[in-house]
Amino acid sequence: MRPTGVAVLVLLLAGAVATPASGAARSIDVQISAHLRSDYRFTYDYVDTSSPDCPQTIRTSSRVITDMPTVRPARFRVTRVANGFAFLKRLGGRQRADRGIDMRADMTRSTEGGSETPCFGYEPYPTVRCGKRSWALDGRPLMGRGRFVVSPEVPAFPSIEQVMEDDEWRQGGCGYDSTQADEYLTVSYDNRGRVKQPYIAPVAIRRLFRPGRRTLRLRDSHSFTQGHPNQLGGGFTEVRTVGVTIRKLR
Repeated sequence: MRPTGVAVLVLLLAGAVATPASGAARSIDVQISAHLRSDYRFTYDYVDTSSPDCPQTIRTSSRVITDMPTVRPARFRVTRVANGFAFLKRLGGRQRADRGIDMRADMTRSTEGGSETPCFGYEPYPTVRCGKRSWALDGRPLMGRGRFVVSPEVPAFPSIEQVMEDDEWRQGGCGYDSTQADEYLTVSYDNRGRVKQPYIAPVAIRRLFRPGRRTLRLRDSHSFTQGHPNQLGGGFTEVRTVGVTIRKLR
């Protein structure tokens, strides 16, 4: 069923902004579109000698690219509240998400290599679920402390059955680390306890609320590395890129 009316997303970020300067607007109507990208690369080049009679040589690599464009730009009224911002979405125009930006994920998965032992010979890693697939995403806008965040979430659209089929495709069958296709959504830790950066871009919040400059374009990129190709378990690097266009409507 198509949503009607409006829906509210409230962010309460303690200490996010100072009291607005005299004359600065407390609310502004904007149109937001976002383009997110996750580039995940895994490499494993290792000889496992735990079984001396049958050492295993692993040489493999895989790549998961998830491109997340906006399907329909979303209109919001952004209002300063006591300790954060409220995003009130203006629906209509075939909008799907009642609190987020209508987006989609276009994933491309590829792999090469495999395992070799003197006992069993060469065994390539599976490729049955490599290739391309797309599904719907909701991009939730968050703002505070001089940064704009887009949080991707998978909605039950167009049906829960379709979501389950997409989940099954991502959960295996492409490469040694085939279960890692959902890295584009996760906020995991590396071996030193550092948290993977979400999709963040810097924003001059005061300038957003003041007259002038009708369009703001926000860009940034973050990388995250865990493990090492020549160690047990291999290693991966993910680069996350975010681009946000905010057009002030009044």
